[in-house]
Amino acid sequence: MAPRPLPRVPSAAVLLHAGPRDGPEGPLAVLVLTDRPDLRGRLSARRRAAGPRAAAAAAPAAALDRLHLVPYDALVAAFRPPAAPVLALARALRALPPPLGRIALLALAPTTSERQRRDLAAAGFDHALPELVPEPAALAEALRRAARARWGPGPLNADLRDALAARLDPPALAAADEAAMRLAGERALALRAGPVGPGAVREAAEAIAAALAPLGALAAPAAARALAAAPERRNALLPPLLASLVALRAALRRDREARHGAGAAPISGPKPSPSDPKDHPS
Repeated sequence: MAPRPLPRVPSAAVLLHAGPRDGPEGPLAVLVLTDRPDLRGRLSARRRAAGPRAAAAAAPAAALDRLHLVPYDALVAAFRPPAAPVLALARALRALPPPLGRIALLALAPTTSERQRRDLAAAGFDHALPELVPEPAALAEALRRAARARWGPGPLNADLRDALAARLDPPALAAADEAAMRLAGERALALRAGPVGPGAVREAAEAIAAALAPLGALAAPAAARALAAAPERRNALLPPLLASLVALRAALRRDREARHGAGAAPISGPKPSPSDPKDHPS
């Protein structure tokens, strides 16, 4: 009897992925899926030309393997319907817990029938374009639309950060960020450490949201409020909160670095920098 294949286990980088580093409007990490080599090259080149990290896969199984190893914000599948394996991949991804189950899914498929469009939506695709190789602007807008639907707001509200930076000098801003992150990290890690009742989970989650919102944080307080609203789902909702805290710490650091020497100039979105392995939510 042939041995059963080992189940796929997401890498640590995938488990800690909290979505686009600078929100859905910023650069996206995209995986392109199509069995046509010419389309893989053309679509990947169009994505790379816009700046984000892009890669390609030729088959749904290969795409699923890669998604378990490397964090991506979106999957773009180009195919001519019907394509049962691609629809099965979308359903399999949507059945997974976050963050894998939250990946934005965009279909590039010359669909003409309402039934085909319903099949795409039912499988979990967020958006579809009726051409295999759309214009770059249309592809970028469709990706942003799909990313907004799945990942929600980015890590920071630029207007609130601008106001905070105008009021605090750089050391005070760094101290405020660190104090709030320390409180949020300690409360979140305490929830992970051992069994606690729904009331304690709710109180800790509300404290996390209250500490982080004044920093201009968006995604992390939203994750905390989701946990406070459903404390009985701690096992499902705590991992996204922890991942959002890791992303927030990195975003706050990048925001302060971008402001250094630039006064209180608005930050429209710093370019991605290499991830720091020392980033922790505490």
